[in-house]
Amino acid sequence: MDTLLSSGKRVRSIATIVSGILRCWSRVEPVPAPLAAVLDQDGWERLAGAAEREGVAGLVHRALHHDPCAVLVPSAVRLRMQDVARTQAAAHAWEEAALGEVLDAFHARDLAPVVLRGHGLIASLYGSDGSLRPQLDHDLLVPKPDVHEARRALRSMGFDTDGPLGDVFHRGTTTVDLHSDPYDRARVRSRGKVIRADAAAVVERAVPLTLAGRTVLQPCPADRVLLLCAHLVKHSFDRLIRMVDVAECCRRLRLDADALADQARAEGTADALYYGLAASAARAAAPAERLLARLSPRRRPRVERAFAEVLAGRPSPFFAERLLLSQLDGWPERLAAVKELFWTPEQRARLRFGSTSGRLVAVPERVVTLARRALAGP
Repeated sequence: MDTLLSSGKRVRSIATIVSGILRCWSRVEPVPAPLAAVLDQDGWERLAGAAEREGVAGLVHRALHHDPCAVLVPSAVRLRMQDVARTQAAAHAWEEAALGEVLDAFHARDLAPVVLRGHGLIASLYGSDGSLRPQLDHDLLVPKPDVHEARRALRSMGFDTDGPLGDVFHRGTTTVDLHSDPYDRARVRSRGKVIRADAAAVVERAVPLTLAGRTVLQPCPADRVLLLCAHLVKHSFDRLIRMVDVAECCRRLRLDADALADQARAEGTADALYYGLAASAARAAAPAERLLARLSPRRRPRVERAFAEVLAGRPSPFFAERLLLSQLDGWPERLAAVKELFWTPEQRARLRFGSTSGRLVAVPERVVTLARRALAGP
């Protein structure tokens, strides 16, 4: 575990300290005064670096700025996080203008996209303050019959796509990820054996949101939590900001715990909901006790050991793959999932396990390891 050292004494992990500071942002508790006093210059520099990597530098800057401990934070560290927050605010303004252009082009073609994350999250959870949260791309959900027209609209604006993921469009620094399924089951079809959610129903349940001076759609509160938890698990809890998103949903949205748990079980997303909420409760102080009490995932020792690493603030790479493989029945389905997770569709077509007629494009060590886990079962 990466720890902060001060005067030769082992303090706490960086991840634990960053999580603690974020409790101030969420007004759960103030930043403990001894924290600022015990960290030396190097410790604060490392903490600032961790906050940047975790996507929470803007939030940490805001939390410390409004806390009495701020006077004890080295000025160089304050300026560093302030620069990150200003850069995020500038990028947010730039991308908001680009998103407005995309939305206008879509509306001109009678398309009503659902804004899944990005600016929608910043508007609904962070008061439209772009300095608080970084954003990498624009995730837009459109009904499957409208995908072709949406692609035409993006191409007419100068967006282009390349690589195996044909619906990720780029223009300069702006990226639009076009979805017809919020759970990306077309990209990894094995997810469809676990997740039964109706993509069209997500669009039908969407609610209005004012964004970039326009009225758009965003997922309804229940779908928002389910999708954020699934996205968090899909990325194996790689950044703390994703857990903060879930925590803010739990604080700000009116959620019916029983109805949400029932929906998750019916749609096959109960495991993702449980692990997403549990991680967000432990790392970002999400008030999720009532929801977690209504969920009881099946015991999977390997998954639970990997999740213990997440709760401790340590990396747990391949958690998503491990969970998916544990949810599938039998080694043929698991082996098929391994192919989908680690090879592009073009490469997949040339893979023939157990046959000399096919050619393996690449067999990284992680694929071999995961394949062994797949065959071993949950």
